[in-house]
Amino acid sequence: MSHDGESTLVRAPRCAPLGAFLATARARSALTKLLRVPEDFDALEARWDGGEGDGRALALGTAVGTCADGARRRSDDVYGVALRAVNGRERLDASDAAADDGWGRMERECRHAFFNGLKEATYATRASAARAMTMSSEDADAMWDAVVRGDADTLRRAEKVGDAVREGRKRAVVPVRVYETRGDDFANATFASAPASVERRGTTVGDALRAFGVDVDAVEIVLAQGVEVGLDFDLEQTYEALRHADAFLYLVAHVASTL
Repeated sequence: MSHDGESTLVRAPRCAPLGAFLATARARSALTKLLRVPEDFDALEARWDGGEGDGRALALGTAVGTCADGARRRSDDVYGVALRAVNGRERLDASDAAADDGWGRMERECRHAFFNGLKEATYATRASAARAMTMSSEDADAMWDAVVRGDADTLRRAEKVGDAVREGRKRAVVPVRVYETRGDDFANATFASAPASVERRGTTVGDALRAFGVDVDAVEIVLAQGVEVGLDFDLEQTYEALRHADAFLYLVAHVASTL
């Protein structure tokens, strides 16, 4: 992480949304004390720090692991993110309380995006998001805490909560989010999100990428949760093994650059 020319290393769980992790007490302390990120701001911008040019800003709701997959970084590798605090920007939520600083707003927006994704995925697979929308505050807090902290015990509890949300008759689709990136500049990746049909038995990861418009003949590597995924992998089995806590399968396809 770098800000105003200063940098520091922090270890982040792969499953945590980037912005939500930055807002945790441990990360926030390091950023404010070591990098002098202000205590309040209207927005915090994060850009991939390591490509040719800084590209567009990274979405703070994107999981750390998906960002790492976009840069082809393994679990112990360093992934550089440049941060910039912005003031004077109109706030998206008019209900923002004056006492709620930028860190709190950023964490809240990441949480909102995560649960919206869970509702979207639940609707896609069950034709109803009722269970996701009526989740108890205790279960929602437990799931969010698990995602941000990334420890095994809380993640097991989150999985149980997710299983309860997804109970009922299942449709023959899997919710997929695809990032197609050329080179390692994840900030310039194209993004698509939709349910992928698995009604045809044996539907593969390559079939899904093709349906999303990816040129599979030019694919160099596909990563999901830090795992290399083959184009011939069964899509439904890959989903069951590597889906994120929000019930989406995130596929990062690295495609060979064209001259």
